Amino acid sequence: MNSEASSGALIETYQHYRALREEMDHWLAQSVSMDPSGRNGGGEDEANYALAWVPHYLVTGSETVKYHFEYLRDMLAGWVERECKHGYEPRAEAHHGTEPFLLFLPRYLGLFPDDHKAQALLEDAAHHIGNWVEGVPNWFDYERNRFWGYQIGSEEVNSDPNQVVEIAEHFRFIHIALAAHRVLGDEKYLDWSVGYGTRRARMIVDVPEGPLPVAWGPDAQPVHHQQATNNQQAEHHVTGDPLAGLECLLASGAIYALGDLYKETGDAVFRDAARRLVFPLIDQLRDPYCDPGAAAISYYRVAFADEIFDSAIRAVLDSFSREETGELALVFPERHKRSWPGVGKRADMAYWGVWDDANGSVSATQEPCSASLMLAYQLTGEVNYARRAN
Repeated sequence: MNSEASSGALIETYQHYRALREEMDHWLAQSVSMDPSGRNGGGEDEANYALAWVPHYLVTGSETVKYHFEYLRDMLAGWVERECKHGYEPRAEAHHGTEPFLLFLPRYLGLFPDDHKAQALLEDAAHHIGNWVEGVPNWFDYERNRFWGYQIGSEEVNSDPNQVVEIAEHFRFIHIALAAHRVLGDEKYLDWSVGYGTRRARMIVDVPEGPLPVAWGPDAQPVHHQQATNNQQAEHHVTGDPLAGLECLLASGAIYALGDLYKETGDAVFRDAARRLVFPLIDQLRDPYCDPGAAAISYYRVAFADEIFDSAIRAVLDSFSREETGELALVFPERHKRSWPGVGKRADMAYWGVWDDANGSVSATQEPCSASLMLAYQLTGEVNYARRAN
């Protein structure tokens, strides 16, 4: 691309960026006025819906975002005071029970690390992870270096050793513990994270070549049938999908936990486990819905300073479909049933399409997802990929 064309592409990209900023501002104002507290009064998804505003705040420093974040923090604090025991739900499971303390709170503290109210919320929840609080059931079996199971709360824990199943969701406790270490400076959170994280990384590395399991049994044996997870995610998978176990790990941020632990220790086991996650994702880069997979590959290259997969990634980039023309359309099918394998899809997902003015129809898009296009830009430096990602 010559310099004149490159300059034109940059100008066009900047115009898209300005338009996106304005759209985000409008969306924030609308959301604040139209998205009141849900049925759990701050203890479910209200704060999680605000995650897109974190990078927006980093770019703009918007005071409106800051005030809304403080409102969400106070809503979460109110729910914890009303509904929780020692800062955590009395009866919960590792998927939904972790979310109020996993998605919004650590990110908020990353922006405002000296917020004492938010610090206290994180600390009370993190106290449970390594059995560091009296008067509640133990969550963690130090003798076997594992959690007792999936049903984990501050009053009830299923500690039947015959029902112990370790799944992707247990990586979420590593995230919470590492956030507590970063914010509070207490080494016990880091020590626990490294100890448990090392075992989980080795479990991934030790899986024979082929699909990763959806769970591991009491003795760390791989379990490949989806019913073993005993959670609500099975409905979002296609039966027999070889990437179902990998998708579960992506959904719980395993690649990012491995990256954080590698940064803290330099232990190659975390890199090797991350490689097991990344390699199967390369063939998915052409998929229009592979955003979490492409984002994981991009993160891996930076966090582990490893370009081992670059030639394989470039080969896939060369097979990307041509840029589509026409206006994008978002389609909501009446039947909520997942039929496509691969990562990044759900039974209740919306679908991207291209609108045809000639006959008023919508055809399914074949464009690679935005994250794949940004990965292509990172590898090649070709601005056109970044423009298409917009």
